[in-house]
Amino acid sequence: MIPTPAGQYAPEKVLFVEEPDSDFLATLDVSKLLLVIRRSFFWLFLIVGICIAIAYLYLRYTKPIYQSTASLQLEMKGIAPTLSIGIYRDEEAQSNYLEGESQFIRSNVIYTDVIENLNLWISYYAEGKIIDDEKFKNAPFKVSYYKVYEPSFYNTKKIYWRYKDSTSFHLSFEDRTGTFAADYRYGDTIRLPQFECVIIPGNVGYTGNDKFYFLMHDIGYLQSYIGTNITASPVNVKARIINVTFKDANPHKAQAIVAAISDAYLKRSVDNKNRQTKQTIAYLEQQLDTAEAYIERTEREIQAYMEANHIPRENVDVKAKVAEIFSKIELLQEEKVKLNAELKSYRKILDFILADSSYLVTATVAATISDNKVGEAIRILYNKQADLERLLQSYKPSTFAVQQRQQDIERHTQNLLRLISFNRTNLIDRIYELEKRIADLEQQVPPKYNEADLELRKKQRYLASYMETYNLLLNRLVEMGVSEAGTVPNFQVLSYADLPTAPIYPNKKTIYLYAVIASAAFCVLFIVVRYLMQNKITSVREIERLAKAPLIGIVPYFSRRRMENSQLVVHLNPKSSITEALRGIRTNLDFMSQRIGKRTISVTSTVSGEGKTFLAVNLAGIIALSNTRTIILDLDLRKPKVNLAFGVENLDGISKILIGQSRWQDCVRKSDIATLDFITSGPQPPNPAELIMSEPMTNLLAELKEYYDVIVIDTPPVGIVTDGILVMRHVDLPIYVLRADYSRVSYIASLNRLIANNNFNKVSIVLNALGQKPSYGYGYGYGYGYGYGYGYGYGYGSKSGSGYYEEATPKAKWFTSLTQRLFKK
Repeated sequence: MIPTPAGQYAPEKVLFVEEPDSDFLATLDVSKLLLVIRRSFFWLFLIVGICIAIAYLYLRYTKPIYQSTASLQLEMKGIAPTLSIGIYRDEEAQSNYLEGESQFIRSNVIYTDVIENLNLWISYYAEGKIIDDEKFKNAPFKVSYYKVYEPSFYNTKKIYWRYKDSTSFHLSFEDRTGTFAADYRYGDTIRLPQFECVIIPGNVGYTGNDKFYFLMHDIGYLQSYIGTNITASPVNVKARIINVTFKDANPHKAQAIVAAISDAYLKRSVDNKNRQTKQTIAYLEQQLDTAEAYIERTEREIQAYMEANHIPRENVDVKAKVAEIFSKIELLQEEKVKLNAELKSYRKILDFILADSSYLVTATVAATISDNKVGEAIRILYNKQADLERLLQSYKPSTFAVQQRQQDIERHTQNLLRLISFNRTNLIDRIYELEKRIADLEQQVPPKYNEADLELRKKQRYLASYMETYNLLLNRLVEMGVSEAGTVPNFQVLSYADLPTAPIYPNKKTIYLYAVIASAAFCVLFIVVRYLMQNKITSVREIERLAKAPLIGIVPYFSRRRMENSQLVVHLNPKSSITEALRGIRTNLDFMSQRIGKRTISVTSTVSGEGKTFLAVNLAGIIALSNTRTIILDLDLRKPKVNLAFGVENLDGISKILIGQSRWQDCVRKSDIATLDFITSGPQPPNPAELIMSEPMTNLLAELKEYYDVIVIDTPPVGIVTDGILVMRHVDLPIYVLRADYSRVSYIASLNRLIANNNFNKVSIVLNALGQKPSYGYGYGYGYGYGYGYGYGYGYGSKSGSGYYEEATPKAKWFTSLTQRLFKK
């Protein structure tokens, strides 16, 4: 057991524990980043190629979408009376009006008209390998009639049609009971349990063998289809322009649907405007019939009165004074009739408002009264109610906007009722005044005047009043007929539905731009991930920045010849790059040694495979070539490799010397270099740590120093067992080996901790195998290239599986090779 300077035996240290590479992740190494990029060129090109290929396949096999557009400009002439009171005086009100018209265009009423006009109940398709092509009005056959009995055949069930000859065809489809197939003739009614239909020829002259099918649709599906693809919205409020667009995979179908929507909106607009006119005409005709009946009845009464009172028609004459009185009474009586008619109209308006009747009926009656304010107020009221109904289609009655409009309607209704009440009161007062004036005029008739003549005169006044009312209604009826004949829609088409020539989706430039952006993002992500996973030492710069121990040399990597085990190679070619590198290490060790004469050097590493045995053997060889008596001790009692380096059997060695079975003089062996000897580890003992810590080990080193100038000790990896740490405490120059592109960055942190915990002040570092791939860092590579270039296989390994670890067996599989290339550190 090796005693400490204080005479105490040093306890064994806990093995190294690999910690996360926190320092590596916290510090960006630009040189390492460039190296990662350089090593990732293949994968970066592969990522870009895959993204471009995906974009190409997406464009190749994605059905293009076309969009047709029409622009409508609404006219405000039809609502001039409303404009005069300011209902559309601001932009917000106009925007609400345009939004209401847009909502009407997007209503199921318009959709249904479009479906009927274009006969969209049947869709025809030509089946492709990947994408099916819709044949809108271009299919070789047509379903002229159909009726579905099984709802599952709506919308999704494909019914296949295949050309047979000019008079017949083949029909087939899949059902839950199996496959149905049969031949039919054109024009025959096909009656099946699921549906019935009649198929007639479409495109004349078709004789191909393409595979077609058709789908039968219901009204709900078609309304949803149009509603999903249509857009109708104001694009310019001040100019009152609404754009109507429709998107579909078939450009001709998109154009046809937009044109049909414009036509349906035109027809509905004209019908809505004519509806009020027709209601007014019907009301006027009804009043004409009533007035005509009054006239006929009054004429009969006059005739009967004259016959009953024996008044000849030629004697019906009055004096000038009586005639003047009667003339005034007639005028007042006519005015009274008009006021009574208007009062009656007010009663009807009140009844309609309280009964919540339609606007057309109420507005028709309002057209017969003299006060235009009432008609305007009624129009405003019903516009507000229509706006509320549109709002209720999107919002609940409890929302603030709906409640606000309800309060506004209630307030406007109360104002209208007050206006009507005020006008009715005025009419009653005026009628009362007229009756009083008529009574006063009748009192002015002379007492001796014939009562019969007076009554006759009164009846004649009624007849004249009825005649005047009849003529007024007749003139109004003629005006409404002219208005109906000249009704035009309240919009004009600025641009008709266009036939789209280029799809709006997918856009080739946009998709390829997305592919480039995605490939750039994936490349950056790949580089970042690979950089974060690059936790291997790749440069001198990393060691100098992170390690507390000095770097005394770099051993270059050559791969011209593989060696299964570490070998002594420095004596084979004194001018090789490896030999020159080891000479530099020998010189640096001379500078580090404060003692002239005998020296002990230990070589260790963190884990196996870092090349410590190769370095120990060849460093001892380069020292021996300087005419220095040197001996190598293999203290890796668990996995010895020195005997393999010299090609001898491991029979007698350190283990037998330490237990007293052999003398060290009997175990020393000669190498190809005259001044270089070595002692192998000997048989594997059960307690290697205890043997290294024993007193015989101390005595062995002391005796060897009597005969040799330099003792080089190959120790086990300190990251696996503690044997190497025990040796490092009692040597002059401990060397720590790190291998480029193999040792982890965290090993440097373990080395720093080892130095701090054990007060190792003379530990030095050698970077091994630098330049396995094009690397960066300082140029210590010595690439002379004389003769021999030696690659070497590092590490410990035994097919017997004994020792403190097992090496991986190389697998010649392409997947393993590809994985190693992807995640190569």
